[in-house]
Amino acid sequence: IQAALDSDVTLGNDFGFAVWDRWNAMSRQARARSFLRANEFLVALYELLDADARERLCMNLDFLSEPFDVVASTARLRLSEFAVHSWDVRVAFDRYATLAAEATAVLMHGKPDLLPWVSEAEQLNGLQAVIKVITTDPSSTFALRLQVPISVDFDVPEQPDGILTLPAEAWVRLVAGRLTPRNSPAGVVSAGAADLNVLRTVFPGYWLR
Repeated sequence: IQAALDSDVTLGNDFGFAVWDRWNAMSRQARARSFLRANEFLVALYELLDADARERLCMNLDFLSEPFDVVASTARLRLSEFAVHSWDVRVAFDRYATLAAEATAVLMHGKPDLLPWVSEAEQLNGLQAVIKVITTDPSSTFALRLQVPISVDFDVPEQPDGILTLPAEAWVRLVAGRLTPRNSPAGVVSAGAADLNVLRTVFPGYWLR
């Protein structure tokens, strides 16, 4: 964000590697302390952006092919990190843990579209299907296209190849590779080509990348 605000700041191609090297060299206690400080600084920086900056400011992220705006895209990525990884901690103590409702509503739809990045279309083994996805809390209906690349849109066919009905937070966890049989809520219902075993293979989870 600072580099996007200041055109004189150049991060360089090795910036991300340098960040990880510094993190990996820290003790657990140092990580906990520095995380809190860094996050407070980041949130304060977001809040300092005026309306003009929020509208025009773009950032380059190494793993995405194009620049993305700060608020609608990169802040959403940060929210995803918090929502999913906090669930990773809570589910260790409560197998019925769910994602925070307020985060789920934001993460359901929006930019950037990370499905091609977090999915493994090669696991389809040639299968092509359009799944009608119906979510609750919040309610939404959209099409999951199992193809290369995997995508979602709101052009739902009248006769899809399968139907997947589930809570919205469970959909977000499915895409994040965190809807295991042990952690699936009772409201998950699949029919036709909406085979949960296939979908879990297609969405293996962020930790494998």
